[in-house]
Amino acid sequence: MLRLPPAWASVSTSAGADGVAEVNGTAIHVFVPWELLDDQPATVTSQTRLIVMSGTTGPKGFVANGVDSVATIDDSDVQPLPTVIAGETSQWLQGVITLEDRVLFILDLCQYVAWRELQVDHGGEVMP
Repeated sequence: MLRLPPAWASVSTSAGADGVAEVNGTAIHVFVPWELLDDQPATVTSQTRLIVMSGTTGPKGFVANGVDSVATIDDSDVQPLPTVIAGETSQWLQGVITLEDRVLFILDLCQYVAWRELQVDHGGEVMP
């Protein structure tokens, strides 16, 4: 988890990403997954972080408004999604977990990236 590099380029890419950033000398695709949450535009602040994950096609970066804490969870603690929220976005959600007094949704960022890659048309625009 890093501070969002100040020189990241906010441009559509052929991979469906929202931009590109250089991290440790490597250019990585950056995704701003707001449509997963509340579809609000990204506002970069001092709390904005870039979460870098390794994927099958190389590292990917995901912009987060901030990070409250980092926790290690066991797969056996993840519960299925309640049917009331298992709708269109359930393709990105792996389940829920209760951690102390919080209920957390587990996002499948690989599924999200695959969806974004499928949405890209020949002009590089992400289709709704």
